[in-house]
Amino acid sequence: MLHGIRLFIFCCTGFSASAFALSYVSLDDCLIDAVACRIETSALLKHKTAGERDWYMLMYYNLSARWELENLDISIDEVAGYARLENAPDVFRIVVYTIYAKKLLTEGDTANGEKYVRLTRDLIMSSSDRLPDPRRLAELINLYNYLKQYETANDVAKWAVDKTANIQNPYAKAPLNLSIGHVAWFLKDYPRAIEYYRLVVDASEQIGEPMMLAFGQANLAVALRKTEQFELSRHWFEQAIASMQTALGEYQSKDLTYLKLRIIELDVLQGREEAGREALGHISQADVHEHHLPIYDKLAQQLMP
Repeated sequence: MLHGIRLFIFCCTGFSASAFALSYVSLDDCLIDAVACRIETSALLKHKTAGERDWYMLMYYNLSARWELENLDISIDEVAGYARLENAPDVFRIVVYTIYAKKLLTEGDTANGEKYVRLTRDLIMSSSDRLPDPRRLAELINLYNYLKQYETANDVAKWAVDKTANIQNPYAKAPLNLSIGHVAWFLKDYPRAIEYYRLVVDASEQIGEPMMLAFGQANLAVALRKTEQFELSRHWFEQAIASMQTALGEYQSKDLTYLKLRIIELDVLQGREEAGREALGHISQADVHEHHLPIYDKLAQQLMP
């Protein structure tokens, strides 16, 4: 695992971890080891009072790590409570608003979801940070992707590329490049999507960061599948599973199940039904995220009628 090499990347986040007995000196450092960061911050939060500066900083790390690991499994009621904290630091509010907006949108509350997308954008674009956090820019792009406003997402992506032009470390911009790849994918510009996903993979391999590497590899696999490069797609799905297992250790993630389902889809496309049937037989429906159940159900109908 990487420890101190990227301290300079997010120097303007508004928080410093030095006041706490926290092992992570930056949010980026925390997310490299998200499982351990989640456990550590959860333990430290038990000794803090909500609303204190220390509590905000620890919860900022904790929510970010949990979002990395659990994504939409985070309770909407919990996030709603954080969103109502009017005196919270901007950096905390940006993370909370991002998560809350996604929760609202995925649960069908488009009006309030769009409201929190606007609040997120206003906070990010009014920030005085000389070098804005590429993760936050990436999340803003992703919010517009959630809304299916792909041209707006593309405009924000162009703005973000310009704002981060002075950040030379390619890994610092890996989250942003991942989101730009998503925009290209939604706009059906698959060669551009492949280009940006490869940037993420290359940077993550150089740094040795398995979770971001897994994200890059998985999305590269999806884009390659769209261009009917099935064997290459399979290769990158398998690499993504290996990278995610390295990142998570014993932690059980439904994202791993999702990647396995995508490989079974390739089995169907390539006429390898028996292999797909056997693989699907090892997957429990309980291990499938509710948002991925349509994929599971479709495969079950195709392979196990």
